[in-house]
Order: sequence, then C-alpha cells, then structure tokens
Amino acid sequence: MKQLRKKLSILLVCQLVLAAGLWGMAHHRQATQGRAEPLLTFEKSKVDRLTVKRGEDQTELVKSEGNWTLPGFHDLPVEKAKLDELLTDLGELKATELVATTESSHQRLEVAPDKAVAEVHLYAGDEELAHLWVGKSPSFGKQYVRLDGKNDVFAVRWSGSALQARGSAWFDRGLLASGKLKEIKFPDMILTLENGIWKSDQLKLDQKRVKELVSLLENLQVFDVSDEDIEPDFTLSATTENGEQRTYHFSQKGGEHTVLREDHGVRFKLPQSIAEKLRGVDAQALVSTDEEEQKAEE
Repeated sequence: MKQLRKKLSILLVCQLVLAAGLWGMAHHRQATQGRAEPLLTFEKSKVDRLTVKRGEDQTELVKSEGNWTLPGFHDLPVEKAKLDELLTDLGELKATELVATTESSHQRLEVAPDKAVAEVHLYAGDEELAHLWVGKSPSFGKQYVRLDGKNDVFAVRWSGSALQARGSAWFDRGLLASGKLKEIKFPDMILTLENGIWKSDQLKLDQKRVKELVSLLENLQVFDVSDEDIEPDFTLSATTENGEQRTYHFSQKGGEHTVLREDHGVRFKLPQSIAEKLRGVDAQALVSTDEEEQKAEE
C-alpha cells in the first residue's frame, strides 16, 4: 500500500511539473503574441553587407559608394528590387508565434547550425546587425526561424523565397540593356531614328515592328553567366541617344545562345527567343505595307 501511494505521489508530482511547464510555455507564447514585436531590429539604410548560405551554396552582397555588387560573382551589380524585397521581409518578421523554447528542438525544426535550411547575416561595417537561422516550413507561407544565440524558435509568416544563395539569383539581369537608342547597325542594314521615326536607306519601315526590335536591345535581359569561350558569329553596334557606343557580340553553341558587350567583359546566357529575333533581322520583313504609315513618314 505504501509503495502504491509513493508511486501515485511521484506520478502526481510529474503531472504537476508537466502542467507547470505547459502553462509557462503557453503563457510565454500568449505574452509574445500580444506584443507582436519585430524579430529583428535593424535599420535597413545601415546595412552594407549581407551573406546568405543554403547548403553548400553561399553568396555575399556588398554595398560600396551607394552601389550593391556581388564580389564573389564577377563583381556584378545586384538587382536592387530583389535585395529590397529581402531586407523588407526580414524587417517585417514578427516574434508572435513561439513554437519551441529548448535547444533540443533545433534539430527537429531544422534551425540548428548543422541542420538549418538557410543562414542569413546582416552587417554595418564590421558590426553584425542580425544573424538568423531559417528552418523548415511548417505550412504554406510560413518558416521556422531562430535568432543566433537564442533557444526560442518562432513560426513566422514568410515564404523565404527571396533567400537565394547563388550569385546567379542576385545579379541584375538588365545590366546589358542599352537604354534609349538612336541608331543600330546590323550586318546588312542600319536603323536610324530621325524625328521620332525609324528609317533605313530609302525603305519605308513598319514602325511597330522596328520599335519591337529596338526594344529588345533597349531592355535586353540575360539570365546567367556563361563560362563558354565561344567565338562570336554575329555582331551589332548601337548608339544611345546620349552618343554612347554599345557593341554586342553574339555566339551560339548547340542550343545555348550567349552575348558579350564590349564595355562589360563578361559573357552571358541569352534567352533563345531574344537571340533569334536579333540574329534573324530581315530588312524586307520590316518594310511597311501600310500606305497611311508611308505617307506619315514622307
């Protein structure tokens, strides 16, 4: 009988300890949710260096003289909109949904240093502004996250889609865009802008088609760096409205199209649809059959 009472007493104590622990965690969670405090406290304007790591991939973004570049990826310029999106997302994370408070939970939620899905550092000079471990996603539009040095793990509303650790995901894909043009020299024809009308020798051009063609260069988009050293088989040059010269060398190997702009020095992969339109320029295909348009040009 005494043994039974002793066991029941021990069981009761365990239940009380467990209940107290659960109450404490629930109270902590409720208090945290009521405050809706920012998870990270940093001034966006002060950030001048950022690193992102995912698995074996890691990239660094650095701000110098007001411009963001990728030192480890040909020193290419960063796509500002994408960087702004990430910094805004990080600044808006809220420490509202506490899901764990112990170190033992870090492996399971994948926010431990050797298990994390991603790791983010923000710096201002040599000062670390934030260090965040990003874990797995408990549901659509949510991520588990943990501040470095803390045991608390939160589920935050964030897809984490902007967290990319390869330079190819961060560089400005429009870096070869020419801007507004006034002349383009193709191998077999020259297009010149005069008083808002594109002309070529004595041909009467379809202005809509020509403008669509010109727009490809003015807003040229590439999608990755090419390591292939290929001799160009097609070259065109252009003059901007400010008088700057742009010379583009195009290459093709197998199904891959690449472009190199002389003033840049890095070869990029080009979407096939754009490459074929620029390479396949046919003067006769640009000739207008619209009598009213021809009269307007005259």
